[in-house]
Amino acid sequence: MKITDLLKRESVELSGTPESKGQAIDQMVELMAKGGNINDLQRYKEGVLKREEEGTTGIGEGIAIPHAKTDAVSAPGLATMLVPQGVDYDALDGQPVHMIFFDRSTEYRR
Repeated sequence: MKITDLLKRESVELSGTPESKGQAIDQMVELMAKGGNINDLQRYKEGVLKREEEGTTGIGEGIAIPHAKTDAVSAPGLATMLVPQGVDYDALDGQPVHMIFFDRSTEYRR
């Protein structure tokens, strides 16, 4: 499988403007929905928020990789958002996040 099979144009935002971690998650969930493959948007978002309660997915170096294991995903896929001004995402290194990646492939259940 190629990355071009997973990452659709509709799931990419190059000029994201979230002002908080919550807004970033909301916007990323919407990007995931635009790309298809989410069969229950609310349940998917709840899974992402629950995973964030366990520990931040802001891994440092300006990158966050929010995700959740849930059957709200119907097929593999990716979404990404660039945040030029950065957003406070409670990253491990305390720095703003500029790149956010959602990965549907690891959540997919048959």
